[in-house]
Amino acid sequence: MFFSDTMHNTDYPTVTTVAINENNVKNAPTIAHSGTCNVPSFVGVTDNIPPSVIFEKENEDLVPLNICVDWLTCSFTQRRNYTPKEIDQLLEDYKDLFKILKINTAVYEVRKKTFYEFGLLFDEDIYFFVGGPKKSGSSYPSVLLDMSGGACRKFDRRYPDNVYEHYYELAKVLLKMPDLNISRFDTPIDDFIGEIFPYSYLKEKIRNCELVTTARHVLNIEKSRISDGTFLGISSQIGSRESDEMIEVYDKNLERKVQGYLTYYDYHYRFEYRTKNGKAMDLFLMLFDVNFDLTKVVPNALLNFLQFKQRTIDGSPTNDKSRHHWDLDKKWINFLQTAESIKLSNASRHESTISVMSKWYERSVSKTDLLLEIADNDIAKNFKLLAKLDAIERLKSTDLAKLNNYYVSKGEPIIDVKNITEFKIKLTKKLGVTKTADNLYYVEATGEYIDRKYFKEPLKIKKEDDNNV
Repeated sequence: MFFSDTMHNTDYPTVTTVAINENNVKNAPTIAHSGTCNVPSFVGVTDNIPPSVIFEKENEDLVPLNICVDWLTCSFTQRRNYTPKEIDQLLEDYKDLFKILKINTAVYEVRKKTFYEFGLLFDEDIYFFVGGPKKSGSSYPSVLLDMSGGACRKFDRRYPDNVYEHYYELAKVLLKMPDLNISRFDTPIDDFIGEIFPYSYLKEKIRNCELVTTARHVLNIEKSRISDGTFLGISSQIGSRESDEMIEVYDKNLERKVQGYLTYYDYHYRFEYRTKNGKAMDLFLMLFDVNFDLTKVVPNALLNFLQFKQRTIDGSPTNDKSRHHWDLDKKWINFLQTAESIKLSNASRHESTISVMSKWYERSVSKTDLLLEIADNDIAKNFKLLAKLDAIERLKSTDLAKLNNYYVSKGEPIIDVKNITEFKIKLTKKLGVTKTADNLYYVEATGEYIDRKYFKEPLKIKKEDDNNV
């Protein structure tokens, strides 16, 4: 046991990591492979916020690399049976977990998922499902905690002074859960300069079959959207999505631009290291053993899975056909060494969702707002008001999580909303507008009724009858 007496009867290993340097790269682990290398062809397929924790070198303005947690899915046996009418009891039973996650348990949506009784969606991206399949020998069903990349970034922002300690504290709580299983765990390395191990160089190494890996296949995938032909980028996928371990390398900048997000860097390629099931659990435990210092584990894990080679042995050119005998590629070693030695810090450029949206508004919308003010006609005069009313109608409880994340990052009180309908009514009244029984809006300042359904057409405005004033 390496945790505490409260943990369950599972013997977790203690893991020792070794620094990647010139003295030990020749002793890198031998990787078994199929012995064949087919050059992958391009396959046409169809198909938020930058990471908040980054790693900087001293006295450098440009961030070279970043390692982060980008996905965490786990399951464990629940403490009792729950029904949708017992959500308060559920929140009480797992208050220690929710406290570490720093989520506002007063704001959630009830969701459904196959094989689970019901679930709660917190802070837009954190899912908590109960009533799942029973684990072997368990008396109660299972819980599923699912944190996507967006959820991990929000989790980072709720701990602005931490680098990785909050994941260590979360791991402490999770490892006390009965029958814990980490089913997905992603820890990518982001490259912001493209000089250490450029993507073009990676593709050349793949094309020349200068790599050794436990994976059986490598795919270069060109993505585009069928509906409008939008080019979504090219990625290199080493390993299968169905396997327990894989790496996908792709243009993160392009992905975010296509999705409509702001980008902070001229160059941003992601080496996305994805693990599932047994590999995910092993990686999680390795990180727990070193207080979740990502730099001590992730570069070693990548070297165990994937080794780019150069056609030399002890620095001299060779005709040896066995890639296992070749030297490790110097650029690949330099890349992993840089990832291993980077200084940990929090960067102010990685701001809350509200801050990012404010900058987007300033760049993309403010000029349009000004032109509408100058136009000074009925449509322009009421456009902003109608836009706000339309936004209120579409507002969801989870949207308020964006505001709460912002308030948390500023150390300010969060919005506690238990009834979203009442909250919408308050917002509408704050605009000086009252919604009528026939779904019109009465504007107090002008004495006019406006109809939201004409939002995208010329406005139809009906003056109030003087007899009804």
